[in-house]
Amino acid sequence: VIYFTNFADQRLYAQFAFPGAEPIPLTPPDRGLRFADFAVDSARERLVCVVEEHKEGAKEPQNYLASVKFAGETDGVFPEVQKLAEGADFYSSPRLSSDGTRVAWLQWEHPNMPWDSTLLNVASVGEDGALGEVTQVAGGPAESVTSPLFDALGELYFVSDRSGWYNVYRAGSDGKDATCLLSMEAEFSGPMWGLGHQSFNLLPDGTLLCGISIPGELGGSLNVLDPLTGALTPVLPSYSNFGGMSVCDKGVAIVRGGFDAPMELVTMPLDQLTAEKPAADVVKLSTSFQVKSLYLSKPRPIKFDTPSGYAWMYFYPPKNAKANPPPGTLPPLLVKSHGGPTAGASTQLNLGIQYWTSRGYAVADVDYTGSTGYGRAYRDGLKGTWGVRDVEDCCEAARYLADQGLVDPEMLAIEGGSAGGYTTLACLAFQDRFKAGASFYGIGDLETLAKDTHKFESRYLDSLVGRYPEDKAIYKERSPINFVEQFTCPIIFFQGEEDKVVPLNQAQDMHTAVKNKGVLTSLVVYPGEAHGFRKDVNIRQSLDGRLFFFNTVFGLKAKMPDDLDEIILDNFDPLLKGEPRSFIFVDGYELEIGRESEIVHQVGYSDPGNSAYFPEERPDRPSGGAETVDKPEELSDFVEWL
Repeated sequence: VIYFTNFADQRLYAQFAFPGAEPIPLTPPDRGLRFADFAVDSARERLVCVVEEHKEGAKEPQNYLASVKFAGETDGVFPEVQKLAEGADFYSSPRLSSDGTRVAWLQWEHPNMPWDSTLLNVASVGEDGALGEVTQVAGGPAESVTSPLFDALGELYFVSDRSGWYNVYRAGSDGKDATCLLSMEAEFSGPMWGLGHQSFNLLPDGTLLCGISIPGELGGSLNVLDPLTGALTPVLPSYSNFGGMSVCDKGVAIVRGGFDAPMELVTMPLDQLTAEKPAADVVKLSTSFQVKSLYLSKPRPIKFDTPSGYAWMYFYPPKNAKANPPPGTLPPLLVKSHGGPTAGASTQLNLGIQYWTSRGYAVADVDYTGSTGYGRAYRDGLKGTWGVRDVEDCCEAARYLADQGLVDPEMLAIEGGSAGGYTTLACLAFQDRFKAGASFYGIGDLETLAKDTHKFESRYLDSLVGRYPEDKAIYKERSPINFVEQFTCPIIFFQGEEDKVVPLNQAQDMHTAVKNKGVLTSLVVYPGEAHGFRKDVNIRQSLDGRLFFFNTVFGLKAKMPDDLDEIILDNFDPLLKGEPRSFIFVDGYELEIGRESEIVHQVGYSDPGNSAYFPEERPDRPSGGAETVDKPEELSDFVEWL
């Protein structure tokens, strides 16, 4: 049986796993309840899960642990949802012992995020399903705990960053005095952004299947960890990126990939896990699109110095088997600032990055201060400094690569979306490192974000920026929307018309300010799109549109694909930089002519009425002037003559 929540109606369903079976609802409609993160309690014929209850007029929804019976509807009546634990702001990860007599879970309070502070609790479960006395096993004000899991003998394992790194621990017999299985300056878990997070799993022989990320290494590794000796045995060493994993008595299911291999779901027999050449059956490919290695740029981890310490990035040099750069030239650089901001750059094959490197751009995917994968101290480095340290790190990444002679210092661009878009906008408003930028649904106003967001992130900015409204001045001074006059380089905005996180008017205000300064800019608005683009044509146009825009800024070949709408540019100047220009007015058309490039550019038009058709001097232009010519039949003839 498969248990799931249906997004459309938020009801909990049971689905028998054979063809033709219809989903069976386990909860009534229209109760304002949402369900996630399930644990099957077979002995009591129920699910234990996290519930979020939405009540009209409430300041925010209530979260609690609860149980839902398998029985479903009987004579039009559904069993009541039974509350098991409540009182904390957030709950996650309910996990039952194999005999069903104990349950472990995580909880935390505002203003913490789960990577700041969580508590790991354990309670006995009575025959009636109610919980007994609660014992705190791990966690505290400066400790983040994730992924609790009981083994077959009832011992509790979990991941904690109490050492400064997310390592795996086993709780003591008294529920406390935990033992670290293997102490490493490495991460056995990432940040818990969603429910259902499980960073390791237990194999039938008592060993652990776990992913490990080590700073400075490409991607991560999958390993079998012996809890008695701490020995690690690699699994699938030819792959460097791993997603979820599931274990049963016969084998495992793993999501795997690499910088040159798309993600895929595979199943493996248990005896193949540590084989030299493991056999795996591919169940599902994330994409059937294949890219030859001659066109794939391999990322290189780079640690570089900054004024405040150091930062990390993955550098992708340009690569295309059919193209070589002109001798003596350096490639343009695109800096990418990831979202989150408590997240990290991934080295998993990303065609959105390879798109740029195959077209002659180098890419720097920056893991600025505050990114995950580098230990707690690095992650906490962004506390109170969002909009400062991340901006500094992105600018320094570009400077470092230019100083190393890897990129052209006059062709530096930056892009980002959502929280990454905020870093991009802050770089362009408060620094002068970059020559061009692109923001897709980027956050321009931190106050708007602080005042109107969902419960999970409603106090996120308390640690990143400051308490609101007590620290309102800091929010104002770090919001690019308040400093539009400081945007001095070309920038393009992509925005969903129905975005509630970043309202359209923010992008409109910034675009208008840049446009009024005479700087090259563009605003592309997508009807029906919200915070993130979902229609394939819009995803394509926003990607091709950024290339078109950056190439235009850098004087490179720029053309939109024929099957996509054009990108309308404001303040576009097609002439060569610094070349002498002539301006003439003919039959209502104001034309600008490059004397070296011989490019004719229409810069304006006004209805000439019944006036004569001849070139007119423009004394208001510094290079104004005209020549006497016979009137041609068509304007195009005149342009050709010029």
